[in-house]
Amino acid sequence: MLRDIIRFSLISSVFKRIEIHTSDGIEYRRSQINVLIKAPFGVGKSNLLDRIERAGLGYRMMRWTEKALYGTINTRGEIIPPTVIQAAGSTVLIDEFQAVPEVFKKPLLALMEEQVVDRELLTRVPTPVEFESKYWKVWANEGYMKTWIQASYIVCTSKLFLNIHTERMLASRCIVFHLDVDYEDMLYGTIKVKINDIPEIKAELDEYQGVYTEAEEKKLLEQVIAELRARNIAPNYAYRVKDDILRIMNILSALGEDRDKAWKYLDIILHGIRCTEFTPLELEIYSRLNGRTPISKIKIEGLSDSLKAEILARLIDKGLVREIKRGVYARM
Repeated sequence: MLRDIIRFSLISSVFKRIEIHTSDGIEYRRSQINVLIKAPFGVGKSNLLDRIERAGLGYRMMRWTEKALYGTINTRGEIIPPTVIQAAGSTVLIDEFQAVPEVFKKPLLALMEEQVVDRELLTRVPTPVEFESKYWKVWANEGYMKTWIQASYIVCTSKLFLNIHTERMLASRCIVFHLDVDYEDMLYGTIKVKINDIPEIKAELDEYQGVYTEAEEKKLLEQVIAELRARNIAPNYAYRVKDDILRIMNILSALGEDRDKAWKYLDIILHGIRCTEFTPLELEIYSRLNGRTPISKIKIEGLSDSLKAEILARLIDKGLVREIKRGVYARM
């Protein structure tokens, strides 16, 4: 599940906004999928971001300054774009969100959702100035400057305090994974994601735009609300979850796959909301279980039957999996 969602995030960076055709006109939804991984050191967060950056699929934000997020304009009226535009049409990579200065979290959250951030200027711009490329635009007029950047975001953190407003807002903009780590994860390997084929896929799907009807979106919302009610999850998560399912559907449609497969990711999205912790191997095995449909054969290369049984036992103890009969398992 995690590897799929990360791949979706990387691919979605080039997509245009999703169009929703309503009786009153066209509405738009963000198509980029953002991911938040909360985990201690040793799980492989930094290594994952390094691999993505080395593959040219993302830009790691390291300098947190006004120029990095907002850009600036010199005395001659020339725009100096923010350094974050290096991730335009790509993915912004953020390691250790808790270390981001508080003053820059609000504009970062604006870029993650609205994809726009603006700032006041110390002096008025004598004539409007625009500077743009395919996936970003910066413009200044009068006493303000605005930047639009199309990008997806993968954010990692070792601490997440969901009682703090900015961190609640961060979680609301992402599909969230709460990971822990155990000894066997060190031997098997931690976060594994195939990324070598992503550049070719992005080139083929460049500027893909999904189009949906108001009725289709309403049906999605009704299904999500039914699941939230059944699991006793607060109703205010409904729009957030509906939009995440819609974005995954959009990816699957672009890839030529059955978009209804998006529903298999609902369970893991809801576990993110509930702050359910998995080790990478627990998540791998849990992901192999086909919803609540019983399954007896779970084959993972390099994983012994005894270790698989041990991890399944842990998932049962956590109340996430049930053994229907000997050797036959399903999600709760």
